[in-house]
Amino acid sequence: MATSDHDLDADDPCCKVAAAADRRGLATLDEELRQLRKDQDASLRELAKYVDEQLLESALREAGVEIAADPGTVRSVVIGTPAEEMSVDVAVRERIATALDRSDVDVGSLEREFVSHETVRRHLNDHLGVDTARSRADPSVEETREMIASIIERDRSVVEQSLGSLRRADRLDSGPLEASLTVRVTCPDCEETYAVDELLDEASCACASQ
Repeated sequence: MATSDHDLDADDPCCKVAAAADRRGLATLDEELRQLRKDQDASLRELAKYVDEQLLESALREAGVEIAADPGTVRSVVIGTPAEEMSVDVAVRERIATALDRSDVDVGSLEREFVSHETVRRHLNDHLGVDTARSRADPSVEETREMIASIIERDRSVVEQSLGSLRRADRLDSGPLEASLTVRVTCPDCEETYAVDELLDEASCACASQ
């Protein structure tokens, strides 16, 4: 008989964040998330990235792997962030990828443990009793960033499911496919094009310097 979250024993992890933390031995992760949200007003997107980085660091420690790069950069390589959206050069990206390939880290399984900001929202709300609602009437940059990221993730999933349907119907001959979507925006006044995150980080386009 199927069980719901409420049927699980109180000590059993019953959501993706809790299950991943339990597998990786991250006993203090929940308290760290509470503090980051309460003391630093970290956004859900920032918290999701933090969770991913903790999972990544734990996996590298377990495999005895040391990579001379910050966890955020290694995470970007793992999830296949396009080179133009990363702040490191191609040589560094390739060095990280090679180190991961030669290690005992199951990169595919690790990436599947990574979480979205919506998953973090549910974990905070349902399991930690943290209210993630914002009282401000106007959206913040991070809230806008999270909304766009959610739309991209939804569309990425639709693309993968659609291609998967073609594979199962023998209309597409390939292995399992993973989609990667990048959104770029162009200002018609200055005619400059930016990745969305880059534009939000800068908080202006080239028009501001003209």
